[in-house]
Amino acid sequence: METFNAGSYTLSLKKGSWGDFDYFDGVHTSLGMKVLVFVAKTESEPESLEPLKKLRKLGFESVMKVFDLFYYDGRLHVVTEPEGPGTLFDYFYTLNRPLEPLRAIEVVLPILEALEELHNLGYAVGYLDESVIFFMQGKRVKIGGNWLIHLKNFSKNGEFELDNTARNEAKTRDVARCGAILFRLMNQDTLLQTNLSFASILQVRPAIIPVNLMDVIQKAVDIENAGYHDASGMIHDLKVISEVLEEDQGKKFGGPAPTGRVEQGPRVKVTAILKGSETIADSTADNLIKEKSRKPSLSIMNIFLILLIVTVTAGGILYIFKGSLFGTKTNPEAARISAELTAPPKLQLNDSLKTTVYETIEVVLQAAATGRDTLLVRQNSLETAALNSLAYYIALYNGALDLKNGNLDSAFVRLNRAAEHSNKSLFEADAPLVLGCYSILKNESDNAWQYLTHYSELLDKGKAKAGTLSKPSAEKITLKESYLKKLMAGFK
Repeated sequence: METFNAGSYTLSLKKGSWGDFDYFDGVHTSLGMKVLVFVAKTESEPESLEPLKKLRKLGFESVMKVFDLFYYDGRLHVVTEPEGPGTLFDYFYTLNRPLEPLRAIEVVLPILEALEELHNLGYAVGYLDESVIFFMQGKRVKIGGNWLIHLKNFSKNGEFELDNTARNEAKTRDVARCGAILFRLMNQDTLLQTNLSFASILQVRPAIIPVNLMDVIQKAVDIENAGYHDASGMIHDLKVISEVLEEDQGKKFGGPAPTGRVEQGPRVKVTAILKGSETIADSTADNLIKEKSRKPSLSIMNIFLILLIVTVTAGGILYIFKGSLFGTKTNPEAARISAELTAPPKLQLNDSLKTTVYETIEVVLQAAATGRDTLLVRQNSLETAALNSLAYYIALYNGALDLKNGNLDSAFVRLNRAAEHSNKSLFEADAPLVLGCYSILKNESDNAWQYLTHYSELLDKGKAKAGTLSKPSAEKITLKESYLKKLMAGFK
């Protein structure tokens, strides 16, 4: 094998190319340590690399660690930790047909999660492409090349750190590249086209890619109107779609339900959400299953006692309404008791009510967007409670948007997640309102009534705790209450 030296390193096999760099397997001549060495393809005037030596101290788990930077024969050399079994570029080279959507998401999610660590700590790659996405041992992914954007920034401004505008643009480009990768994985026409242009993806919508997934891809690659400010937002949306695809796949192949997760109809789902359960299995469904599976043995005495209890209870009920077991006296409490035993009013679904539903969704969308954007501006400095609120507003906004666009399945998943993240305050109470709209559109009368009455209770409790509200806040709550009344007027 042909080798050549560069400073303290011996380079051998060329492993790939990335922009203006080739990279090689290498080894430290005296230490025997294996490395990967990026070598500039062209010569350039040497610059001071001292500010860039900071990169050696940044110990990201998801980024290829930088060991050294130096000029040799007029070309910049950047030494990083050795690569793993292959790159995403290699992976594409082995593909001869597109991936199913669920599998494509499984490939891209670890890449986004590697970027998420970088983004959360205030850094970005900015020049990400498929050649510097390295698959390590196991299922780990590491990103290379995060040093290039700092090098270019230093050459231009004499500063190592990026300003906020440059950093945000770099994060947007990172996410856009992941959107392009996801598109390429599923589309036969572009399977062999390396690093697709973002503009080209905005102009097509292949039928093979699910509509909601294509929406996420185009939202990611539209860098002029950035839909994602960092990797976290796209991760969230892909996980929601992945859950929906997994459910559809389970229905398609008719697989058995996992042990301990038995659904007992839509009312159990509603009960789980309103009680704040994380899953349907945490709701009363498990107790219902246990009760139904229990087999009591009845003796003659037990049967006698049961009959006695039934007789006494029946007599008591008759007494409540008639005055005594055999009398005809009217009980003044009968009307109240009868009203309490009456079933919830039934939904009267019509075009007027549907119009009110979509108007309500628009009101919630505006409120959720305001809450989300206010927190996103300072997301890197948020504490746990505020991060949970951000997750609430993101899930609420995306769920309401899905509902508006007719994507009912993903809307329910996202709105359910919003309900879980809600702190149940006056300003994070809207999830049941939109879930009520969801149930109205599904024509699920009892569920819709439960959601809307629960929302009414949250408003009452929230106003009692919040005290005096500012005029704009009070007006927004009053507007939502007016739509709640219009929705509940649709039940008779």
